[in-house]
Amino acid sequence: ELAKLTGVKSGEPTKILNINIEPDKQNGYFVKGAAGIGNENRYAARVRANNFKDGQKLAFDGNVNNTSATDGLRNNRYLKLNYDAEWGEQINSYGSYRFNNNDNHLTEKIARQDFYSDFTRYEDEEKLNTNRNNDHRFSWNLEYRMDKNNYLKVESNISFGSSSSGSAGFANTRLLS
Repeated sequence: ELAKLTGVKSGEPTKILNINIEPDKQNGYFVKGAAGIGNENRYAARVRANNFKDGQKLAFDGNVNNTSATDGLRNNRYLKLNYDAEWGEQINSYGSYRFNNNDNHLTEKIARQDFYSDFTRYEDEEKLNTNRNNDHRFSWNLEYRMDKNNYLKVESNISFGSSSSGSAGFANTRLLS
């Protein structure tokens, strides 16, 4: 932040390619989406959208899927919004909101057979484990350049989340002689 304000850099120098676009070419939007379905009720969908107009940038990224589990059913939902704008010559405002939700359902089935000299033990067991996590994150920055030597930045970050988990199951054991 100090290097940005004063122009005095510290540390290792880096090379930066600065591309300037004419103001009348800085307006537009684009949207990209993808979706897919598969076997075993698997699905995935994603949408990205960006809008650029009069110095304001607005971006959206959304994703839903249940394809990331190898031993259960995991539902993932993700949403992110970004905003960035120059509010006049001296004020820049930018921030983002992100929501993430994960639901994981894992079913275990065990069938076991143990042979002893005078009996056989049969055991059937089934367990269902569930986990749910929700996460919200909000950040906002406001930068005010009063003059060449004075700069004020207000930065806020808020996050909160919740999680829950549960487990249920049954076991059946039989002894046969």
